[in-house]
Amino acid sequence: YQRRVHGLIAGVDAEGPALWHTDPSGTYVKYGAGSEGAQTILQEQYHKSMTLAEATQLCVSILK
Repeated sequence: YQRRVHGLIAGVDAEGPALWHTDPSGTYVKYGAGSEGAQTILQEQYHKSMTLAEATQLCVSILK
């Protein structure tokens, strides 16, 4: 029995905040021009001192 995890991954690297989408096949894709609104919200509201709960809420609000 196997489970495949998929969803949205948010993170920060040297280039700044980024969003990635994974699907059940294991493929992952960085959100690009088609998701400018989500990227904008992430860049405007992310801060280094966020708690895990705050970061989770930010991701949920982006998905709505």
